[in-house]
Amino acid sequence: NGYNLLAATQHVKECCLRRLPAWRPENPDQVPVPLEKPRNDFQRKAAGGHLQAWPVSIFIGFQWADDFSFPSDKSVKFMMDSVKEEGKDELSNASMVDNEDIPLPNELTINEAFKNSGSVFIDLNDRKLPIVVARSTGYGDPDLEGSTGFHTLLEKSRVLELRAILEDIPYRSISFDNFVSFCAECNIPSPEAPRIASELHRVGVILHFWRDPELSGTVYLKPDEVLEDLFSRYSLDSPLQKYLTKRIKQLEEEEKATLSVIEPLKSLRGAIDEMAVSSAGTYMWLFTGGILGGIGGYWYLVYVHFSWDIMEPITFFTSLGVSAIGYTWWLATNKEYEYSNIYDFWVKNAKEKGYKAKGFDVNAFNELENKLAALKDKTAQLEARKFQLDAMAVNKPV
Repeated sequence: NGYNLLAATQHVKECCLRRLPAWRPENPDQVPVPLEKPRNDFQRKAAGGHLQAWPVSIFIGFQWADDFSFPSDKSVKFMMDSVKEEGKDELSNASMVDNEDIPLPNELTINEAFKNSGSVFIDLNDRKLPIVVARSTGYGDPDLEGSTGFHTLLEKSRVLELRAILEDIPYRSISFDNFVSFCAECNIPSPEAPRIASELHRVGVILHFWRDPELSGTVYLKPDEVLEDLFSRYSLDSPLQKYLTKRIKQLEEEEKATLSVIEPLKSLRGAIDEMAVSSAGTYMWLFTGGILGGIGGYWYLVYVHFSWDIMEPITFFTSLGVSAIGYTWWLATNKEYEYSNIYDFWVKNAKEKGYKAKGFDVNAFNELENKLAALKDKTAQLEARKFQLDAMAVNKPV
């Protein structure tokens, strides 16, 4: 709408730099450069960068058919002893040196050697050969992408772990150095960090403008907020806002359709339940009348028709029969022989008979109620998200 591309680019920068937390990169001018895409097997093995303070594997590159591989937290002495032992019949001398041909101390770890010197070499029979970082396959490797190899899936699981960590960070942005540290926590080698950031940027999980010197040192964890700021400057609804509005409308229509089905069923179920409670109440009153009638009948038999001598064994066996009935009840229902349990039992039976007579499907009704509750929860979540975006647009700086 009249704005040129240069102005829009500047607005993107301003939106990214707004409301930044105190967590800033120590060197904003540092521009992380992604690794060059390897073009063949040799370059794929040789590609890499300097090591940070986390273990990865390294290779000695004098014969690619017989590579040596060591964890980078091992000492120089350990590495040289292993090399000498392996090539004891062919090696006359072997040492590890830096880029100025200065021998490295034996107690130094390979990690520390790379951190101090940047480049590390091994001198084998007066041949100076580089020690390079082994590229991790699976991250952007065209030969392995889309395959079902375990190694490739393992690498993807590490990226998913990294994404979960980033989503759990409450900050709007972090420095690229911190991003590399999080990659290390997920066992992703440091040379892969720029490539991972580029891929996550490409799919919109994060924003990392590595080509811009002003923004390259920062990784933005809330792309939606940055884009919302940008669209609000042009008084436009962002694609996310449009989606939320459309989705909320769809969910509301689904709620209405579900309610139109549930309401008649709810009325039918309420009527059946009311009839079941009334029927159980009738049974309880009849049961009460039976108990009172039994007391009166035993009084008449003891004091009028017979005598206590005759009725005593009858009352004993009557009590024993009631106990047997209570025990049988417990075996059948796994509940105590109590009046409240008897009442609940009659209510439940009356409801089941009523549902069957009226053709009411309880399971289908419960599924509809669960669906309605899920729709309401989802609508509330989207409305809260839309409210947050609207508040950002209203409170944007002038």
